[in-house]
Amino acid sequence: MTELGTPAAYALLLWWFTTGLILFLDGRPQTTFRLSMAVATAILLPTLYVLRSSAADLSVGGAYVAFSCAVLVWGWLEMSFLMGFITGPRTYACL
Repeated sequence: MTELGTPAAYALLLWWFTTGLILFLDGRPQTTFRLSMAVATAILLPTLYVLRSSAADLSVGGAYVAFSCAVLVWGWLEMSFLMGFITGPRTYACL
């Protein structure tokens, strides 16, 4: 791959894989949402630590780590929205 092809492919694969996983989990019965968010939160906590630690790493590897962590943080936020934990889709009609 080219110099830009590998990072682009990594970004696309990671982004679309995590999006697919989130949509899969959101499509499961609502009774599974608490467990899904608990697991996502357990992943989020060390992710925030690694993200903070990677902020000073100016290497290519540091960029991959920081991007991966940012996608995981985004995933937690997206799950919390779609599953209705923070705020989410209205379940009643607008008046």
